[in-house]
Amino acid sequence: MLKCPFLLLLAACAMLPAQTAPCGRNIVTVGGSAKEERFLPAPAEHVKACLLRALPVVAAKLSKDKGLSVEAKTDRALYASLAQQHKEGGVGSFWSFERSLNARPVGTFYVSMEPSSENSITGTRLRIEFQKSVMKSSLRATSQAATPLMEEVACLAQILTPGDPLKSPRGPATAAAPVEAKTVTVPEGVTVKLLLREFLYSREIKKQKVPGPIPFEVAEDVKLDGATVIRKGALGIGQFVSAKAARRRGKSGELQFALEEVAAVDGQMLKLTGATDRSRGSRRDGLAIVGLLDFHLKGIEALVRAGTGYEAQVATASQVQIGR
Repeated sequence: MLKCPFLLLLAACAMLPAQTAPCGRNIVTVGGSAKEERFLPAPAEHVKACLLRALPVVAAKLSKDKGLSVEAKTDRALYASLAQQHKEGGVGSFWSFERSLNARPVGTFYVSMEPSSENSITGTRLRIEFQKSVMKSSLRATSQAATPLMEEVACLAQILTPGDPLKSPRGPATAAAPVEAKTVTVPEGVTVKLLLREFLYSREIKKQKVPGPIPFEVAEDVKLDGATVIRKGALGIGQFVSAKAARRRGKSGELQFALEEVAAVDGQMLKLTGATDRSRGSRRDGLAIVGLLDFHLKGIEALVRAGTGYEAQVATASQVQIGR
């Protein structure tokens, strides 16, 4: 039960078997320290892009952007969504809803990125510091939030490609020996693994009058007849079925989408089937709240982490041109 006598949090988040959490972690827990420094073997631009995708996972929103130096502040609505996921996952952690109400660390993340090298490998030196706001945080709140943010950034920098699939839909070409030109049949039902490129949050998506297509990238090469027909890093496209922000009377936010197509090595888009997701926040029901206050009480927003993995299947057999 929650210590707050007026609210009851009801679990309502649909997690499909096809989903794979980023780097195997369904729940992001807090622990470690308020300061973190790590070398990541990735370009600074890629590390920054992954940082921006990771901020919502620690309930933070960008507040200042100075190139390779950024600041982000904690956000109450994001805390509520993350707390709901932890409650439903049975994790009694720092992010639990009870603690988020009474002991959440409100403050600012200070992040810097510096191009560097280590053991002859070029990359980026990433530094993260979290400073708790003494005026807004409770006395019980700790300031260990730098560690989970560092872990999430490192995860995304590893599994997502630096390039933009929207600009290079076929994916990055390898330096392998040239392949003999031929036509390969991609049969119906071939499995394609894809990763969500961006963090999805019902409160933000709903602000868009017409939510655009959702970018994914292929997680690993698809090979047939000794040739790669779909490259790792190639573009995948999903479309929203519905996007609802949390509403009054405790109604939850909702994000529902389906994977629709993926780019083959010859540039054609192959139709996909079999991968849909419906993620919902939680409904808040007033126990002792009636009248006007109950009308204004909003539900919990829905969110889906960047890097979440999905499996889809090719919908119809297609001919793909190799080596041309």
